[in-house]
Amino acid sequence: MSGSRRSVLRSAVGLGTVGSLAAVATLAPATDAAAVTGVTGWTNVTDSPYNATGNGTTDDTAAIQSALAACAPGGVVYLPPGTYGTSAPLTIPPQVTLRGDHGAHIDTMQKPTLRPLAGFTGAAVLLLVDKATGGYSAVSNEQRVEKITIDCSNLTGSTVDGIQAQGYVHGVYVTDVSVYAAPSHGLTVASNSSGTPYSWRATRLHVKDAGGIGINASMTDALWTDCEVIGAGKHGWYIAGAANSVFLGCRSEWSALDGFNLGGTGTGQGSGGPAFLGCTTDRNAHSGFGIAATGNGPISLTGCTLRRDGAASASGGYAAVKVDGTTAPVVVTGLTVYPGTDDDGGGNNSPQYGISVTGSTSVSCGASLLHAVSAGLHDGGGNTDVLRGLDVQERTGPTAAPVTAARGIRVHGTNGGSLDVPEHLAGIPHPREHGLIAWTDDPGRVSSGKAGTAQTLYLAALYVPRPVTATKLLWGINTAGVSPVSGQNFVGLYDSSGARLASVGVDARVTSTGPFTETISAELSPGLHWIAFLLSAATMPAVYRGADLNATLLNINLAATPALFRYATNGTALTTLPAAVTPTANKVAQYSYWAAIG
Repeated sequence: MSGSRRSVLRSAVGLGTVGSLAAVATLAPATDAAAVTGVTGWTNVTDSPYNATGNGTTDDTAAIQSALAACAPGGVVYLPPGTYGTSAPLTIPPQVTLRGDHGAHIDTMQKPTLRPLAGFTGAAVLLLVDKATGGYSAVSNEQRVEKITIDCSNLTGSTVDGIQAQGYVHGVYVTDVSVYAAPSHGLTVASNSSGTPYSWRATRLHVKDAGGIGINASMTDALWTDCEVIGAGKHGWYIAGAANSVFLGCRSEWSALDGFNLGGTGTGQGSGGPAFLGCTTDRNAHSGFGIAATGNGPISLTGCTLRRDGAASASGGYAAVKVDGTTAPVVVTGLTVYPGTDDDGGGNNSPQYGISVTGSTSVSCGASLLHAVSAGLHDGGGNTDVLRGLDVQERTGPTAAPVTAARGIRVHGTNGGSLDVPEHLAGIPHPREHGLIAWTDDPGRVSSGKAGTAQTLYLAALYVPRPVTATKLLWGINTAGVSPVSGQNFVGLYDSSGARLASVGVDARVTSTGPFTETISAELSPGLHWIAFLLSAATMPAVYRGADLNATLLNINLAATPALFRYATNGTALTTLPAAVTPTANKVAQYSYWAAIG
């Protein structure tokens, strides 16, 4: 192209011929037209015969919809800079692109492309429908929405979505699109008799202040890249049936519920689960990831950073990753959980847990830093497998002075934790194989019982391997007692500081033989705990015990540290379990009473 012709083209564009590429094409010879991207198949909605105004007050619905209906597959309907008022949904036919001028970021709404008017009626500002509903001659696929901002701030009190797809709508592309203040959902998909939307590609989709869910990404084989939800009235993201879908660098902040919610109860994840890579959350009111998914397709979180979720309550059981009633395997690698109330990480308000697992089949975590208020990894009970790698760091406390829970290795003298060894890795039986959390000794080594002294508090140590809720305490009597003193027989549980966590009256047990299971409810941190026995009867019962050849042998090498004694007494002439004991006041005892917790 000659220099003079380039000048003519530059002048035409600079003079503002409403951005019409068709106008540019008339200035260029046919041989040059192919070099100007997008000339063929472009329809400018402000040109005749459509004549959209883009002034923000005129209803441009008919003009834009006419242009979309007339556009041939592969063509582009172009909205030059302006604000286009609409009163009804715009439906994009198969293989047609609706493109704006830029697409503002959610924080700067200076040049909205589409602004539905106050009298708007319909399901969504942009609507994608299946072949039968749209009356199309071919399958509904390959619609593209590019560089468009949808500003729904006029639609107070309605139930309009920003973008909605109904039925079998395949291979849609959404690029550089913002949805602001949608009364219902920012983007949502729904099944009908034709099927379900699937295999979409979305890049830089931004949703702010949606009244419902920010993005409903419930479809298979989709790719979501750099998509963001801020301030959703429900979940930031809702994801179900997302087999083989990938979420890359996606984000959720300030949602009223979970940041990412994966599948409601009974909602399967299909033959292959979704993968989340480098995704982030911040200050969602409930959990960062709330997972309740059935099926066998694994759900993987890799390299995600989750901050300050659970903002609704620091003690409400919320977690950066909360897995509840999930049969799908959940695999977490390279997760970073960071609590706080301020942008600098100050305060110590949420989340309560880094990862919390309850009633689920298989959850594993490796190479991660879990910093939360109560515990890094919380086992809520009822799980089949909760696997924690040795390279997982757990912290509690404020970010300025975190307290690290030493896991995998119990550092002598600090009670920092212990290793929950799966199966027979250590060459010994394991409580997990019996559906238990911890025991004072292998029950295979329990022999006959032993009667202690009335009103004396006996302690037997056990080591809790992970943060967990204990719901039962197991113990037993070999030889029944006679005439128990009413209201003076108890079993209970203390932590390493001496605080009482559970107390159960067992008057009725004294005159019978075990084993017994008592119901308790105690939130346990990793490390040393003691089962407590306080009994009083005319003839004392003989409680299950292990070997007790010698009291010193039972606490070998611990003489200088009474707070670490495995078997001890701590008080006499007691009629009830004290609210607290002083571990440094423990005294060596030759009573290796047996108990377990589950």
